[in-house]
Amino acid sequence: MNPSHAAGPGRRGNAPLILALALAATVVAMAQTQVVPILTQLGDKLDTGSAGVGWITTAAA
Repeated sequence: MNPSHAAGPGRRGNAPLILALALAATVVAMAQTQVVPILTQLGDKLDTGSAGVGWITTAAA
């Protein structure tokens, strides 16, 4: 097998897909971490504990 065939034109077509998936994963990770700083404020405003806040955030998703 010729080594030049192993890295042929089909491999270059995957770069945009990999870039798009990496960008999507980054956006999802950032969106999920935006809720963390307000969890204590949610508990105070809704007069509930950590279990109640956990239930509220998972029910809303």
